Amino acid sequence: SLPSEPLTVHKKPTILNVSSVCAGSSFTLSPNPFQGPFTPNPNNPPGGTVTENNGIYSFVFSSNAVGTYEFFSNAPFCPDIIRIPVFLRPVVAFLIDKTLCVGQTTNLTPTTGGSWVSNNTIVATVSNNGTVTATGPGSANFIYTSILSGCTSLPTEPVVVSPRPTV
Repeated sequence: SLPSEPLTVHKKPTILNVSSVCAGSSFTLSPNPFQGPFTPNPNNPPGGTVTENNGIYSFVFSSNAVGTYEFFSNAPFCPDIIRIPVFLRPVVAFLIDKTLCVGQTTNLTPTTGGSWVSNNTIVATVSNNGTVTATGPGSANFIYTSILSGCTSLPTEPVVVSPRPTV
């Protein structure tokens, strides 16, 4: 029988599943364990790009990017894949007043599915259901974190707290 052609076996591609990224942010891969550079899957939703600077790869997502993004290494055979799920930042709002007197309350949305924090608890505290309680004069902002995505909101507009009028 005649000799057969040599068989070339290529490595199995690596698939890196990133836990999640929030819209309007980025994911950096350094050092690159794959054969880069990377190119986006042409079927990706809009809003995801990749840049390289001295071997450091940054995967950048616009503020309205949402979905699972794939990036392929430029390996000639069996390219490596990076999968990055991107979630929208939570949208937050005051239901009523943003101007309070000490002791008064107001409400923020969402009221479930995450947790709230105040940047100034001397002025106002917030419960996880979005109830804001004015505790002292000044201003405070609030940030919400979604349990589902782990994404945080942008800070709310400030609540302004005035001292109680004396009579």
